Amino acid sequence: MNSDQSIQPASKAELKEIILENHKEIERLNDEIRLLCRALFAPKSEKQAVGPSPQIPLFDIPENFPTEAEEEAPVEVPAHTRRKKRTQKTT
Repeated sequence: MNSDQSIQPASKAELKEIILENHKEIERLNDEIRLLCRALFAPKSEKQAVGPSPQIPLFDIPENFPTEAEEEAPVEVPAHTRRKKRTQKTT
């Protein structure tokens, strides 16, 4: 594209060539704008929550995380026996 306005083309053919180049450049820029608008404003597959995230952060460790010495003693549960598995009667 010729950006220097002081140089005048010598013939109509040169003018037509410059106009054709300008139209091609305009079409290319319009296509680029269309693609960028589609990427920016098109529906997304993953929606972003507005405000604080309802999910728990994956890698943030709480500051008051209990150490091994502070962990509670294991709780003993009384033993029990399982019931016999029920079977269907076939008739």
